[in-house]
Amino acid sequence: MKTSKDEYPSRQYVPKNESDAIATFERLTQEDLGGLPREDFLHLWYALAYLNPGLHPDGYELNDSGWTPQQRPLAQEAWSRATHGELSDEELYPTDAAWAGIYDQLPHPPASAHTRRRTHLRGHCHRGQQAANNK
Repeated sequence: MKTSKDEYPSRQYVPKNESDAIATFERLTQEDLGGLPREDFLHLWYALAYLNPGLHPDGYELNDSGWTPQQRPLAQEAWSRATHGELSDEELYPTDAAWAGIYDQLPHPPASAHTRRRTHLRGHCHRGQQAANNK
């Protein structure tokens, strides 16, 4: 027997960067959400998660959920599609896109600073281990 998971294999649509997420979001929010093909809806849903990693699909209708009135229809549509077997749990909760959005918002030191910090920490750990061994 064919299941919805066979018919709709799970896919991840993590935006490449913030510009990609914004362009996808702006382009696809102009469309009727219910009429969006599955692939387009997933791109939109993942762009939303990337841009707003603090939002959680559960409880989207609550006033203190963080969802704006403009964003709530997307969550409602996602839940509708999930209820009808069109979205897997992995797709309903796009954690990879949310984590990518968080990571891309962090200030990143130049590679040379990161290498110096790692080397410095490794030296401290090594000296600390030597001291512990000498006790």
